[in-house]
Amino acid sequence: MKTFWWLCSSQSLSLIGSRLTIFSLGLLIYQQTGSVTQYSLLTLFHVVPFILVSPIAGVVVDRWRRRSVMLVSDTVAGISTFSLILLQGYGGLSLWHLYLMTAILSIISTFQQLAFSTSITSLIPKSYLDRASGFVELTRAFAQHLPQYIAGLFLILIQFEGIIAVDGLTLALALIILNLIRLPEPAQAQQTSSSSSWRQNITYGWRYIAERPSLLGLMLTLFVFNVSMSVLGTILMPLLLLLVRPDQLAWILFCNAVGTIMGSLVMSRWGGPQQLILGAVGYAALRGLCMLGIGLQTQPYVLAVCTFGFMFGLSMGASCTQALLLRKIPAAVQGRVLSIRYVITFSSIPFAIGLSDPLADGFFEPAMAAGGWLASTLGPWMGTGPGRGLGLMSCLGGLLTLGAVGIALRYRPIRNIDRILPDAVD
Repeated sequence: MKTFWWLCSSQSLSLIGSRLTIFSLGLLIYQQTGSVTQYSLLTLFHVVPFILVSPIAGVVVDRWRRRSVMLVSDTVAGISTFSLILLQGYGGLSLWHLYLMTAILSIISTFQQLAFSTSITSLIPKSYLDRASGFVELTRAFAQHLPQYIAGLFLILIQFEGIIAVDGLTLALALIILNLIRLPEPAQAQQTSSSSSWRQNITYGWRYIAERPSLLGLMLTLFVFNVSMSVLGTILMPLLLLLVRPDQLAWILFCNAVGTIMGSLVMSRWGGPQQLILGAVGYAALRGLCMLGIGLQTQPYVLAVCTFGFMFGLSMGASCTQALLLRKIPAAVQGRVLSIRYVITFSSIPFAIGLSDPLADGFFEPAMAAGGWLASTLGPWMGTGPGRGLGLMSCLGGLLTLGAVGIALRYRPIRNIDRILPDAVD
């Protein structure tokens, strides 16, 4: 257990430093160009490499020592961020360098996160996997939200070079901790993959999931959940900017962060329901209801409660899902199978971005404007005017989520996944 805490601490430090750099790159791009489009492109340069590289990273994680993969990932990340200091110092830092660095850090993060996630079952007994997953989500919550709050301040106080130095320091601490700990490796990891070709190994995760209706159904359900969640992530900030004052927006975003942290804390202490599938799917119902609240209501306090509830349910559901998959998938193949979960999860983001923007501006907002063709039908329920089209999109996302929850709970292979799939860990 002590090794798990040290490993989790080391990778959290590394992740905080990397997220701080990536978030600062976005602010730097916006400062240099003043273009929202250029800023939005950063998301694609972060997400697309993650999707493309995940199956390859899964093979690497299953073939080689996972501690070594994390050591190499942190080292390459350190070299990459140091190169930014050199470019900045010589005045040669261009826009394409920032995009390239974002893509490189995304690729490194893919290997790092897979190696870390697949190491958990070798360090934690089965009875504590749910709480451990909650603790991992807690550290990721801090890594996700902390850089967003301090990146702007750091750019003012220590500027971009100082942020890179902070990133380098966190990576150095992570490397020191990793060198001091020893991680047990799955005994059969090399035997299951070394005799197969790279092509067979890359497609192994897909075949493993496709052969098990419970896992396939769960993955398809997660994709639907993530599409609706990504749509909300795309429209939430524009919606809030239209509805609330800046001081109210700050409190709503604070409630958003607190919801993430509280959900992770509860999961790390409680461990979730005995049947983890009820948490993995059931907490999505809470998210769906909160999306309905965000879409239907305009009062700031209601929006704050709904964003808190959404992120609370997201943390709880993600922890239950991760614990369930770690419990059911053999350690020797977790890298290849979990990488497919990453592909499914992150592929929803560009899909949602490509879908949300044209639908919001070209259809929903005009339809819910005063005199729009949906104003007379839905206006009495939701109101009309700026932001109501975005609210309707949030409601539709909530209904999609609730529909997926209902189908998943009625589909026996998903509902009984805890009993159908044997536990793969002792």
